[in-house]
Amino acid sequence: MNTKPKQSSKVEATRLLNKLHNGAKIVDSSSSTIFSVDLEAPVGCHWEGSTHSKPVGEASIDAGDVASKAEYWACVIDDIKNLPSAVACNDSDCEGIRFLGECEFWEQGNE
Repeated sequence: MNTKPKQSSKVEATRLLNKLHNGAKIVDSSSSTIFSVDLEAPVGCHWEGSTHSKPVGEASIDAGDVASKAEYWACVIDDIKNLPSAVACNDSDCEGIRFLGECEFWEQGNE
């Protein structure tokens, strides 16, 4: 039985995200040993359920969370496959409209 962890790359994750959610983007704030990624909805949209950006979760090689960056990107791809639909920020499903009466996320330089 093969128990080797999946190996993937940022390029593969970006391609899949663009295929499934055109205009969405990966915001990568990783360092050399700590990986952290957010999946940002396309401009003018949020992920169904209110949030504009979904964190994949931080993982560290030093802490033993993942064995490699390639293993982390495999986790990112799994999260991309499970993203909800991207919907326009035009009703109370958008967290900005619900709490502020308007969506300010895209006005804050997040484009």
